[in-house]
Order: sequence, then C-alpha cells, then structure tokens
Amino acid sequence: MRGIYLRSVFVAVMACVASSLSQVKAQSADGAFSIRGVVDGGANGDTVILARVSGRNLMPVDTAVYHNGAFEFKGQTDGAHLLFLLGVKEGRPAFGSDVIVEPGSLWVRLFKDPERTAEVPKSVSNSLWRSFSQHDNEIMSQMRPYVEASRRGNLSIADQALCKNAIDSLGAERARNVSSFVKAHPTSLVADLVFSMYYTALPDADFAALSALLAKNNPQLPGYVATMANIENERMQKQAKNGVFVDFSLPDRDGKMVKVSDVVKANKVTLIDFWASWCGPCRAEMPTVKRAYDFFKRKGLEVVGVSLDSNRESWLKAVDALGLNWIHVSDLKGWQCSAAQTYGVHSIPSSVLVDSEGRVIAKDLRGERLIQVLLRVLN
Repeated sequence: MRGIYLRSVFVAVMACVASSLSQVKAQSADGAFSIRGVVDGGANGDTVILARVSGRNLMPVDTAVYHNGAFEFKGQTDGAHLLFLLGVKEGRPAFGSDVIVEPGSLWVRLFKDPERTAEVPKSVSNSLWRSFSQHDNEIMSQMRPYVEASRRGNLSIADQALCKNAIDSLGAERARNVSSFVKAHPTSLVADLVFSMYYTALPDADFAALSALLAKNNPQLPGYVATMANIENERMQKQAKNGVFVDFSLPDRDGKMVKVSDVVKANKVTLIDFWASWCGPCRAEMPTVKRAYDFFKRKGLEVVGVSLDSNRESWLKAVDALGLNWIHVSDLKGWQCSAAQTYGVHSIPSSVLVDSEGRVIAKDLRGERLIQVLLRVLN
C-alpha cells in the first residue's frame, strides 16, 4: 500500500483508539484467527493498529504493541474481512497494508518507509483479493480525473457530457469486474466479501444473478446475509420515513416477544417511545408521558417503551423507579437496537404515534404538544 493512500483514507482512527474497541464477531470457536508480523526498523513500544473500513474512514478493531521484534493480533471472525494493518509514527498512522483476515494464521512484514510495499501472505484469499482489487484500482485511476473535473463546475456542456459518458462507461466496467470475479469464485469467502462491498454499484440484473448464485452455493455466507439484511433495513427505513408504520418484535421485561402490530391493532392509538435509563432528557420527559398514559389509557392509548439500554438491570431498575406502567421492550443492543435503526432514531427521546390502522399520526411529540395531539385524536 502506498503511503499517500494511507494518509488520504485514514481520517478518524487516532481519535477512536482511546474509545472501546469492537471485535470482529464470531459465530463459533472455529473462526479463530491470528496475525503475527514484524516491522522493518520497528522498536519496542511502537503501536500497530488493526482497522476496518467504516464509510470513508478507517476505524480501529484492535491495537498491539511491538515487543521483542514482533506484534500479534488474535480474535474471531465469521468469514473473510478486509482489514488494515497500520503502523503509528509520531502519533499518526504512517505505513501499513490491507489484508484479508479469515480463520487461520497470517504472517505480515511491514515497512516504516511508506513507499515500500508490505509483504502480505500469499494465501488463496489474499491472492484473490489482490487480483480483484488491482483491476478495480486501475479502473478507479482512469475514472478519477473525470470525477475531479466534473466537480470543478467550470466545464462546458460538451465537456460535462464527455465526463459523464466516461464515468458511466468506467462504472459499468467496474461492475463487470465485480460480476466476473464473483461468478468465477462463487464459493470463496472473498467473492462474498466483494459482493457485500460493491453490490450498490451493480445493475439490478447482475445483483439478482449474483445474489442467487451465492445463495445457491451457501446461503449463510456472512457478506450475503449482511447485504440482504441491509437491503431489507433500507426498505423499512424508507417506509417508516414516509409515514407508514413498520412492524417489529422485541422481548419484554420477562423475555416474552411482543409483536408491536398486535398492540397497534388492539388500541386506538399507540405511542412508540424510544428512550434509555441513562438518558437524562428521556427521564425528564417521563412525567408527561405518565400523565398522558394515566388520562388517555381508558380512551384507547397504549404506550410501548423501546429501551436503548444495553444493561438489563439498569433498564428494569429505571422502569420500576420511574413507575412506568406500560409495555416495555428491548433487545439490549443500545444504539444498535433493531427497531431504532428501522425508524432512523439517532437521538433520544424520540417517539412515533400510530393509529389502529398503522398510520403514523405524528413523531417526536414532547411536553404539552403530546397532550394536545392526544386530546385532538382521542376526543
């Protein structure tokens, strides 16, 4: 990997190293991986970061300290993942390499000179990735001048058309590269990875063909599963954004699954209230929600509290301490709560008011505004 690429892609890693580091998830103990390597010119105490792509940034998965001439990472993985090994120099990531991590062991040699190419294991998966990404990078290099020119905004109409045609043509070539690679290696974890990374660039017909091919060979490939889940989640988010109730099921405080559409159908209006025990503004809003619930319950109001807690004890303690006597559900996944993601909840408190037919009446009602809307709807 060239040093200039590292500096252009790496934006937010160092700000995140001090935060809690996420692990590459595993489904079984069979997914163990290890990465052991050396740094040319490395010294005891040097830091090496293992990072993943997140949007246009790289985010840390783990860190290791260079000790006795080597560094090492160990973890679990559910498939093949594109990760980056990054060496830190003077407090900033300065050199490293991309690497395909999958169950098994890898050995890597990094160089502090950013112009020297790292020595990455010639495993089947890493070789496949290199062959695919080399062609993809060549296409992107050809496309880059046209993209940069089109962004300047000072082109003639003829030049704008020229740039657009070139970008469209190269984009189609890029999609063909993805399709041909996946078709040539339908059982490979790297093909599954490439599909999950590039599916948005595929024409509909190619996407349908490739997804069917991957599902036929192994419907549990992690990239395929995640891609299908992302597409369904995007569909539901769009539906929710357009004012249509999207059903979901979560466990209540006793572990029993609650299907929210059953609650919606059984009541005139249902308030779906996103909150958390650790959220001060949420707790400050609860007296108003309690007042509304106590007054309008007999008129057809039900409340479903969706907690974005990750600690069960804190969640239930807050429910009891605040005297919240309505339905409470949570998958205890914090901000990764499936219902919160479906409804695009990025801050709390947040709420959705739904009638018995599943129509969204209002969103994010607080204070007296909640009371006024309920008076109008239920009276």
